[in-house]
Amino acid sequence: MKRLEDKTKLIEVLKEKYKEGKTVFIFDFDGTLINSEPIHFDAHKEVYKLITGKELGDEDRKNHAGGTNRETYEKLRKDTGIDFDIEWATREKSERALKLMKKEKLFDFFFDIVKTFPDTKNIIVSNQEEWVLKDILKYFDIAKYFEKTFSLSKLLVPKPKFYDRLFEFTQIDYQSAIVFEDSQTVIDKAIE
Repeated sequence: MKRLEDKTKLIEVLKEKYKEGKTVFIFDFDGTLINSEPIHFDAHKEVYKLITGKELGDEDRKNHAGGTNRETYEKLRKDTGIDFDIEWATREKSERALKLMKKEKLFDFFFDIVKTFPDTKNIIVSNQEEWVLKDILKYFDIAKYFEKTFSLSKLLVPKPKFYDRLFEFTQIDYQSAIVFEDSQTVIDKAIE
């Protein structure tokens, strides 16, 4: 497990790992390929206001990060006692986040990686609803770089256990993979 900020150093480390047999690259989309956390929070604030009639402060950001839309709105319904359609809230938040995301750009290192390692098997995972992830990949014209895409919302497993399920489902040996992940909780779980 390494946190690498320097793009040149990252490519050099990946070259060494590739020689050691790491031929599968798994990218967590949110926060790893694009800085999506503030985008999702802004979209959530808009939907929160529609549901509750109240503003959501920036201090609530940590309570929102890391879960699926469904988990977020199930918790909101439980915490507020307001009966609202979770499917509507999930879709509304996703649509708003998608509009905001299309104003952003992907982190450059991704393109450096796929150019340097054209023979790797690339997989992308996301907390996004599957339809949102597919739309994003199409919009950024990067679907062609990924052999498979996985949405946490589709596999219905909490993120710390997601990669276990992913390796089981794809029959990929975890020792042949490098995972690009930004969630400290998931990283800590992987180290255990």
